[in-house]
Amino acid sequence: GALALFRPRAHAERFARRAARLAMSPLDPDLLLDGVRTLVRADAGWMPAAQGTALYVRPVMFASEPFLGVRAAHAYAALVFLSPVGGYFAAERPLRLWVERTRSRAAPGGIGAAKASANYVASLLPAEEAKARGFDQVLWLDACERRWLEEIGTMNVFVRLGETLVTPPLSGTILAGVTRDSVIALARARGVAVEERPVSLEALQAAHGAGRLRELFGTG
Repeated sequence: GALALFRPRAHAERFARRAARLAMSPLDPDLLLDGVRTLVRADAGWMPAAQGTALYVRPVMFASEPFLGVRAAHAYAALVFLSPVGGYFAAERPLRLWVERTRSRAAPGGIGAAKASANYVASLLPAEEAKARGFDQVLWLDACERRWLEEIGTMNVFVRLGETLVTPPLSGTILAGVTRDSVIALARARGVAVEERPVSLEALQAAHGAGRLRELFGTG
């Protein structure tokens, strides 16, 4: 019956770091946290009570300058909105993933590590096509060789090979997920071996054939 924010400072600090990558003025994490806490307290009555539900918190920042041109803006607006949400996926079964071999969500040197609208837009058409084929989401591969696992939809991907948990490294093309970081820390605290290293689709298939692929999941 109580309210709790999930690692809000880590999210606020990432919000500031990624704004800088997008040539936007970073928002002071303390100011953002104060705003989030004030808003959540004011709208606590919207918190759903059913199992698996939450109050989704989304900070947003965008250019608000009355100017048309291609340059970094001189003025920005920041806001936070809330929404009661249920489970992200309605199906209570393992997800069916479409391996995308032609399109890319992000490329090295780009903005794949930022929560920018452009990254979501790049994923929409392949996701719609995957759903039309009867799949739930897209398993993204790298933009260069089309063989290394990157993300599942908008989630970080984890693979359990035997007793070892493996997840792709933060190389600049995937989001440094706070949930990802939490899973790594909790797994290691419980004595689970965790490796942050590239995982190829071929290695995944070989592990499955050998009976070593125990689990594959996304965090976000």
